[in-house]
Amino acid sequence: MLYGRIVRGGLMARKQGLREDASESLARTALSAAELRVRRLALGLTQAQLAGRLGVRANTVARWERGELRPSHPERVVRWLARLERATARPVLANSRPRRPQTWNPRSRQQILPTQLTSFIGRGPELVEVCRLLGSTRLVCLTGSGGIGKTRLAIEAANAFAQDHLDGLWFVELAPIRDRDLVARSVARAMRIEEHADQALIETLADAIGQKQLLLVLDNCEHVLDSCAQLANWLLGRCPELRILATSREPLGIGGETVWRLPSLTLPAAHDRSTLVEVAASESAQLLIERVRMAIPTFALTNGTAAAIARICRRLDGIPLALELAAARVPVLSVEQLADRLDDALRLLTRGSRVAPVRQQTLRATLEWSYGLLSDSEQRLFRRLSVFAGGWTLEAAEVVCATGGIQRGELLDVLARLVEKSLVLAEVRPDGSVRYRMLETLHQLAAELVNDTAEVAQLRDRHLGCFLATAEQAEVGMGGPDQARWLEWFDRDLDNLRTACDWAVMCNNAAAGMRLGVALRFLWVARGPLAEGRSRLEAALALPGAASDPIAHAESLVTIGHITRHMGDWAAAGLYLEHGLALARQIGDAPKLLFDALLHLGWLKLVRGDLESADALFQESLELARGVGSRQVANALGGLGRLRGVQGDSSSAQALLAEAVSRMHALGDRVHRSMYLCFLAEVEAGEGDYAAARRHAREALDDTHGDSNLVRVLDLFVRLAAADHQPELVVRLAAGVSKLRPHVGTGLLANPHLLELARQELGEAKSTTAWAEGLAMTREEIEAFAQSVESADRHPAEQVGHVASLTQRELQVLGLLVEGRSNREIATALVLSVRTAERHIANVYVKIGARGRVAATAYALRHELA
Repeated sequence: MLYGRIVRGGLMARKQGLREDASESLARTALSAAELRVRRLALGLTQAQLAGRLGVRANTVARWERGELRPSHPERVVRWLARLERATARPVLANSRPRRPQTWNPRSRQQILPTQLTSFIGRGPELVEVCRLLGSTRLVCLTGSGGIGKTRLAIEAANAFAQDHLDGLWFVELAPIRDRDLVARSVARAMRIEEHADQALIETLADAIGQKQLLLVLDNCEHVLDSCAQLANWLLGRCPELRILATSREPLGIGGETVWRLPSLTLPAAHDRSTLVEVAASESAQLLIERVRMAIPTFALTNGTAAAIARICRRLDGIPLALELAAARVPVLSVEQLADRLDDALRLLTRGSRVAPVRQQTLRATLEWSYGLLSDSEQRLFRRLSVFAGGWTLEAAEVVCATGGIQRGELLDVLARLVEKSLVLAEVRPDGSVRYRMLETLHQLAAELVNDTAEVAQLRDRHLGCFLATAEQAEVGMGGPDQARWLEWFDRDLDNLRTACDWAVMCNNAAAGMRLGVALRFLWVARGPLAEGRSRLEAALALPGAASDPIAHAESLVTIGHITRHMGDWAAAGLYLEHGLALARQIGDAPKLLFDALLHLGWLKLVRGDLESADALFQESLELARGVGSRQVANALGGLGRLRGVQGDSSSAQALLAEAVSRMHALGDRVHRSMYLCFLAEVEAGEGDYAAARRHAREALDDTHGDSNLVRVLDLFVRLAAADHQPELVVRLAAGVSKLRPHVGTGLLANPHLLELARQELGEAKSTTAWAEGLAMTREEIEAFAQSVESADRHPAEQVGHVASLTQRELQVLGLLVEGRSNREIATALVLSVRTAERHIANVYVKIGARGRVAATAYALRHELA
């Protein structure tokens, strides 16, 4: 038997003292944690079994594979693996291209994969083969029926193969996407690449990826197959070092694609006399037993239970999702009862399409069987939860689903039972909150089961009402200290917001569609995509009866004008804003609406150079704002301050902008405070006060939250570097700005004249190098680099490592680092977002020349800062 050969081979190797040819040992010593795991799995060994061969603890092997510990004698591990692989003739992971020296900075590397909370069982040969294919081809598509385990294998393969992809690993879940036009945007959002107003998004993606070695995982492509194929074909043609691993129920169908059809897990022998050893050797039984033990730790595979386990695995065709669902029932059914009930269900539920794949029919039968085991209240909630897209919170479920037989007070208990039965996933977020979601196949089943048209309409109406109400809360919250929380909410629930917008248009609910679009206006601008916000509002405005609500109609016009101004479409913005202002004046009793129309039209006149009209509009908005609220006053003062700066009245500009900054600080509105700080710094730079300009620019960057003001701030740092006669910094920062340039209008680009002068001063070779270095930086690195730039007038010894170069906030951060606080604890202590805290930490490291916390602590002690 195979197992016996492995054991005998191990004993012989141990007796021979693990002697191996010296040349082979030296050639094979470099063994990464990922490769160790892949090769162990390919041999069919558990961590405990491999540990036994090597004479170490199982926990030691686990730590090796997690990268937490390196073997003290790696050549011994390599020799053992080589012997076992020769003895068993198992395939070995072979990388088709040489490894690059690992000079990358682990802090800047991006590796985004869903966290897996259960063990990965079986699939050893498949895992090795997929990794081999990724090493030899640039597009691998894992195909197979729903629930077969494509996503999990893709995650494991990506994690194992990512060692060679030093520039990043990105996972994009496409299951929540219903509109094929949103595929590219989903990829851009996952990779944090922002859309350009003057460039197609797929071109922006290709430019951002460029020459980087990336692995992009596109999960669940089947319902947006054409869009995925077009995107993959474009990116692979433009980005020579990019690799794509896709999962889909059918191939993408483009040139260069390698299709790997994923089979079911291996099954026990097809007879009822399967021995315990035969059953235990099958992957499907191993998975089922492992999941059963998660619910009943004392469960054991015995001669009595082996036959039932084998029957379950065979009847479910070894489909992992079906086995997971079956295991969830073991706490209330014995495996014998489970096998008997499953047999009945499979014979009863065979109403699938005759032309559909057999395994798809089997999965459907399994899912419907699992659904049939639920109580009435569980079935009812399971169906209703299908209205959500991309997940939901408990509060949202209570608003939408607690009706008609489910009381609000009992919903949590019913939801908890669905979680326990693996029909709903509960995911704990970094902030401790819990968010729920369904696997896509379960979501599809739940949606099909809601076959009552009236019930569907009622659910979607409640869903629309829920997210409309939350969006209107967000509109208010974005003007205060909770901006970060609402920005995160927008990112998290964007798919639900899209669903709500779609339903408003589908059922001709113009009022709700306009209200929702208006409530999201600040979020569309701060986060984007602006084009989507514009199109959704325009669709609501085009509905019959949109003009019957004059206020909502006018607010929609003003909002679209605001969005199109940020997009750089000034002609369209002028039409929308002029029309909105005219309606606002006709209404007469809506001061907030009139103020918004005046303010946004004033900004449009300003950027178009009509300073006289802008002055009149800002003055009128200020007079109106004094009776509306402090936030409106601050915005009116900010507009006037910006105008005075353009007009050359620096004294008035500084006074007006300083007051706007102060008011926004009191309100907790960090986004607008950042914008006005940036305008103030620009005025100070124009007056030659570069120290003040640099100080205010840094404060502005701290408050950006990644919104549309980011490029404006970075453009200011380009100007400051030019004023300090630092051409290399100008080019590097300008390159970073060009990469990060968001979809907020062409007026925020770095001054091309300054860039050209810097290039001429540097010369072609140095300029090319500096530009490439700027493009290679991540968004966080660009921000940290801008923050770390000092005046060229300072002594070189003062630029890095001198206490005086640290701001007060950075000194606070350094002190907390010395105390051993985590990044999240530092953010909490200083009332910052984690991202902002991490940027401060990066600034500290750059300024003091430290490579990590130990060096930073030593620096602080040396300079008596701790």
